[in-house]
Amino acid sequence: MTSLTPTRLPAGLHNALQSARQKVAGFTTFMRRAWALAAPYFMSEKKWYARGMLAAIIVLNLGAVYMLVLLNDWNRLFYDALQNRDAEVFWFQLQRFMGIAFVFILIAVYRFYLTQLLEMRWREWMTTSYAKRWLSDLLPSSLFAPLERFNSSQLSLHSQSNSISCSNIAATSSSLISKSAIISA
Repeated sequence: MTSLTPTRLPAGLHNALQSARQKVAGFTTFMRRAWALAAPYFMSEKKWYARGMLAAIIVLNLGAVYMLVLLNDWNRLFYDALQNRDAEVFWFQLQRFMGIAFVFILIAVYRFYLTQLLEMRWREWMTTSYAKRWLSDLLPSSLFAPLERFNSSQLSLHSQSNSISCSNIAATSSSLISKSAIISA
C-alpha cells in the first residue's frame, strides 16, 4: 500500500500555487459582492425585462465574436488574393468585407444601445427602490408617483439621445462604406 504523505513542492511551484489560490479567493469574493449588487434587480418585478435584455446583450456579444472570426477568415483570403494577384477573388473579398463590416457595425451599435438601456432601467429601478425604502416611514405612498414620473422622463430623454447618437453612427458608417466603394471602383 502506498503512503499518502504529501511530497514537498519546489519553492517556485509552491509560491505560484499559493498565488493562484489567492487570486481564486479574490475572484470568488468579487463575484459574491457583484451578485449581491445585481441579484435584487434581476429578481425584482422587472426581472423578465432585465433578464431578456441581458440575454440579448450576451447574444450580441457572441455575434460580435463570430463576426471577428469571419473577419479573421476574410483577412486570410483577402491577403492570399493580393499575394497571388487574383483580381476576381480580390474584388469578391472586398464585397464580402462590406457585408461583414455592415453587420458588425449593426451588432456593435445595438449592443451599445441595449447595454445603455439596461443600465438606465437598472438605475431607474434602484433609485425608485432605494427611495421608497428610505422614505417609506416618513412619507405616504402617494408621494412616490412624482418620483416614478421623473425617472420615466429621464429614461425617455436618454432613449431619445441614444437614438440620435445611433443615427449619427449609422450615417457615419454608411458614409465610410459608400466612400470606400467609390474609391475601390
